[in-house]
Amino acid sequence: TAVADITPVCPQQPNTRCGGGATYGVAKHVYEGNITLPAGCGTDWVLSWTVCCRNNAITNLSDPGNEDMYIKTCGIDNTLSPCDNSPVFLNDPVPFFCVNQPVHYNHGVIDVDGDSLSFTSISPLGANGGNVTYASGLNANNPFVVSGGGPFSVNPINGDINFTPSQQQIGVTAIRVNEYRNGVLIGCVMRDMQFTIIPCTNNAPTATGINGSNNFNITIPACSDTCFTILSDDIDAGDIVTMTSNNGIPGATFTA
Repeated sequence: TAVADITPVCPQQPNTRCGGGATYGVAKHVYEGNITLPAGCGTDWVLSWTVCCRNNAITNLSDPGNEDMYIKTCGIDNTLSPCDNSPVFLNDPVPFFCVNQPVHYNHGVIDVDGDSLSFTSISPLGANGGNVTYASGLNANNPFVVSGGGPFSVNPINGDINFTPSQQQIGVTAIRVNEYRNGVLIGCVMRDMQFTIIPCTNNAPTATGINGSNNFNITIPACSDTCFTILSDDIDAGDIVTMTSNNGIPGATFTA
């Protein structure tokens, strides 16, 4: 098991997961192992993991302290040739956002096989893989208390999560990533996430699309080189903005 501090704080702040003085702390635990399945046997293998119990501080579930967490793959096809690699999440699931400021979160999902992916919002799972019970007025499709800035949505093409929270809250939500090859569903994975919405006196920085535009997609010919620029700004005077890449484009370089 590998453990890392992934608290989204500035580098000069103390390590909060090990008893530092700051308010929040997040530790990432990575569990790895090898499972050998019988070759060419089965199109619907399910791998799952569960733990009791969820965080008592969660506000969008009716009784979070008595809700298990359960995540799974679905329908791993062990008869495919060539073999299939599942989609991978490159961005850590530790989103902290501000009350009354738009939330735009992307999971950074890639598939090394080039299979087609689609995203959908689902209910987080609890004991024995059953749906969790949301607090009154909330559900899997509307898991947060939002303002007039727009409802909660998951972009089916790129997985972007968008909403504008109207109050301080700690909420869980989940997505499913479906994987298609030649138009056929060959597998899926799910991700269970906890969003922390806090009161802020700061405004989040902004980032443009391709070459300073509002277009966030680019198409290039195969085997050709290309480059583009992303611009950022912050309306809070004196704030320092840094930009990093999750290395989601194989072989690409990123220069700040």
